[in-house]
Amino acid sequence: LMCMGGVWSQEKDGGGPEEPDEAALVRTAIRSVKEAVDVDLSAVTTWHTFLEIHYHRPAEIYKGKWFPDQEERTTFFIPQCDPVMPTQ
Repeated sequence: LMCMGGVWSQEKDGGGPEEPDEAALVRTAIRSVKEAVDVDLSAVTTWHTFLEIHYHRPAEIYKGKWFPDQEERTTFFIPQCDPVMPTQ
C-alpha cells in the first residue's frame, strides 16, 4: 500500500488563511497525484476521508532557527474512481 499526496498550498489549492477546508485538501490531493504520477483525478466527485491524524509539534530550536508550537494535520482520502475508469 502506498499513499500519494503533498503539502497544501493556499496559493494553489485555496482554503482559509490559517488552514484548508476539506475542498482545498481534495484539490491538494488532485494536484499532488497529477504532479507525481500524471493521473488526473479531477473528475472524481466523491472523496472518502479514511483517516485524519492531528499532531502537535512543540516549539524548538533546530539548526539555530526558532520554530514555534505547531498543530499539524494529515488527511488520507480514498477517491471513488468510477468516473475516471475506462468503460472498456
